[in-house]
Amino acid sequence: MYVKITTTRGNCFSSRTNPLSYTTGSGWSGGGELSINVVISRDYHGTVTYNIKVTKVSDSSIVCDDDVTLVGNTPSYFKKVEIELPDTYNVKITKGDTLLKDEQIEVTWQSPTQWVYVNDSNK
Repeated sequence: MYVKITTTRGNCFSSRTNPLSYTTGSGWSGGGELSINVVISRDYHGTVTYNIKVTKVSDSSIVCDDDVTLVGNTPSYFKKVEIELPDTYNVKITKGDTLLKDEQIEVTWQSPTQWVYVNDSNK
């Protein structure tokens, strides 16, 4: 048995291929897994290490604390941070002692994937 939802605009979501959830007031929603996608781009060459730290705001638990090193002329980096439950998360991205991004992100079933962009420029 499965559930198939059709929106007023004609979009169809099936529980066979998408997780579906129902929220009072918002209705049905479908989508992929919960995640925060981090993109770091730079416009210079060399070796540099960034730290990506994602914590849950409600209890300060650490979801991700990864160091990423870009070498040579690597222009960008992408990291998908998988999230277990909808909540508000704090995303901090640093380069050494320099804070490049400090942002709170809300991940919900209605907006299951959030994006964080960092542009590290020598200009």
